Amino acid sequence: MTPVEEIKSRLNVLEVISEYLKLEKAGSNYKACCPFHNEKTASFFISPNRGLYYCFGCGAKGDIFTFIENFEGLDFRGALELLARKAGVVLKDFKDNNRLFSLLELATKFFEVNLNKASKKYLLDRGLTEETIKAFRIGYAPDSFRALSDFLKKKKFTEKEIFSVGLIKKSPKGFFDHFRGRIIFPITDSAGRVIAYSGRIFPEKEKAPKYLNSPETILFKKGSVLYGFDKAKFQIKEKDFAILVEGQMDLVLLHQTGFLNTVALSGTALSEIKGQLRELFYLSPNLVIAFDSDAAGRNAALRAAELTLAHGFDVKIADLPTGLDPADLVREKESGQDFNKFIASAKHVIEFLTSLILRETKEPRTIGARVKKEVLPFIKRLPSSIEQSHFVKKVADMTGIREESIWEDLKRLPRENEKPEEIKKAESSIVRRLLGLYFWQDSLKNPQIDIKNLKSELERLGLFKKEYPKNELVFEAEALYQNADLGRTATELLLNLEEDLLEDKFKTCVTDLNRIKGKEEEEKKLLLKCQEISKRINNLKTRRQKEL
Repeated sequence: MTPVEEIKSRLNVLEVISEYLKLEKAGSNYKACCPFHNEKTASFFISPNRGLYYCFGCGAKGDIFTFIENFEGLDFRGALELLARKAGVVLKDFKDNNRLFSLLELATKFFEVNLNKASKKYLLDRGLTEETIKAFRIGYAPDSFRALSDFLKKKKFTEKEIFSVGLIKKSPKGFFDHFRGRIIFPITDSAGRVIAYSGRIFPEKEKAPKYLNSPETILFKKGSVLYGFDKAKFQIKEKDFAILVEGQMDLVLLHQTGFLNTVALSGTALSEIKGQLRELFYLSPNLVIAFDSDAAGRNAALRAAELTLAHGFDVKIADLPTGLDPADLVREKESGQDFNKFIASAKHVIEFLTSLILRETKEPRTIGARVKKEVLPFIKRLPSSIEQSHFVKKVADMTGIREESIWEDLKRLPRENEKPEEIKKAESSIVRRLLGLYFWQDSLKNPQIDIKNLKSELERLGLFKKEYPKNELVFEAEALYQNADLGRTATELLLNLEEDLLEDKFKTCVTDLNRIKGKEEEEKKLLLKCQEISKRINNLKTRRQKEL
């Protein structure tokens, strides 16, 4: 039996979640207000029999491990260890890792003790207080080839262990310390344990890189964490948005000033931290990017916005004054700048980018070309057609470009990683419920609905061309329809789905009709098509009244 299986055999989902939420009985299941989004009516269901939870409001789902990861802001390792302690399970495979965590803890204390007057003065001059330096455990690596490794060896750690966490390098002459003559910023995982370091050169040296990070190790995967996430996670959840900055000094100064919901990239490519982006999204889908205001910072902000938008975030960009970064704004009080003002006035990435183009360009044709090239791809990535319509109108109002022209160019853009039509249908709530109803009843000896007829309808719609998470869909159906008239429910869902598909076709037809104004023959054909679709929609509504 694996540790995960043993933990699940000792802890049930109800026992774990009830420690965090007030639960209410709902048939054979339980329900509560979802902890992952704001709601007044409970839509978060827990199934003790299946060991799963599902929120019908935001789609959060999983087992005890995913719940702890998302609620506590932990990675899988952290969730596993937390649940193992609750269940009384000994994680034998983690003993070696615990020794390595102890090694890094000692190394961190070594760096803290060696923070000398010169490096401490540098930090104080940059605006940090002594309390902040202690809170973030900032230290110093002496400019020595073996000071740290000699210290750790005296503490009974082997060269192999020290090398495995990235603190020493190997040369033909032997091992030597990885960090030398640098101010050290410990990097922690979501549980607050030190897993790596980032070192800033001090004093400056020619040809030496300004920042040096730990190599990838058994405990640290490059790009796996956002700097400061462990300190920011609860504030992000409480304030319902996160601030994303580029470096350690920005983050430390912002936390010192009270912006405790800030996390930093710290030299990491955002595309590499998908796991923690997921954790961040569960804490809050709202993100404000506050990078440096120079060209490089803005380009980096737009790349970050592109990625986080694709992950479902509502992304805004703070328009900071030219030549100033977040650290400048909170450090230089005499400048009169108020960082909070720029966060509060942050614009959605599409509005920000359009404003930037209008600031930099005055010639109408150039504006149009840049909007097509730079802005429309962001609109295309928006998952909601309502959101797309909102921003098409916004861009049209800001630039004076006709909405119809924007829609024309938008249609021609391919959507990156666009899913096949049948998969998109399968992800709609109506189809999920139909599939759940089918899988649920098909698993029973005495189903309450006509299984063959429902399967035939689903096949007609092309919904059996991929694998589906059956347990999850069945759980949804059981939670929703446990006491319902299932035959009536299936009929209503099928009618609703067919009506939705026809309405989509009708909208497309009307859009095409507006696009080809002046072309009489094509207009006539499309008008007839629109009338036919409208007639079918009305017939469906009549059928619904008769059958339901």
